[in-house]
Amino acid sequence: MKTMDGPPDQVLAAKALYKEYWSQFDFSNYLPDWEPRRATFDGEVFDLDALAFCEYEVGFPDEDWSSAALIWAQVMVVSGEAQWLEPINGQIAICGPNSDYPWCVFFPVSRVSEMRLGQFPQFDRFATLTDLFVLQLLHVGYEVESIPKLCRISLQQEYDSIVNGASTFTILSDCMKDLAKFKKR
Repeated sequence: MKTMDGPPDQVLAAKALYKEYWSQFDFSNYLPDWEPRRATFDGEVFDLDALAFCEYEVGFPDEDWSSAALIWAQVMVVSGEAQWLEPINGQIAICGPNSDYPWCVFFPVSRVSEMRLGQFPQFDRFATLTDLFVLQLLHVGYEVESIPKLCRISLQQEYDSIVNGASTFTILSDCMKDLAKFKKR
């Protein structure tokens, strides 16, 4: 796997699309510190809040959400704990902090398509996507200490579709308990 020095051209196009789309909205009725209002689509965490707002309030400027997936990936990369990879089979991909062991390849556009078309909750898809990326990094062998910013981003997200402010990890923990019971049978 080869990393790229900067984002793919499609990411630059996605940023331009979202900056133009975002400029159409009047946020004067919202509090000055309201997080989505602060989105710049340059890879800051506020961009995730803007994607969540698009998801539940105003829609996306692209029907297949592929630009949204690239905006999400740019936030992961700007955190300093993910990198852009050279396209793999024509698909844009990111990896963890290292392009060598432990190996992790994540295809954001494909993953967003899975979530958009699959049986995922109506909201929180990008929060869930962040959780899945962190989980995949941990699964392949990264330590929590090697990806603290991504872990923080994941655990500080707000979830509208999960009861009591829980996260994807709460659901995973509950599933693991059920699987442990099944294993004992």
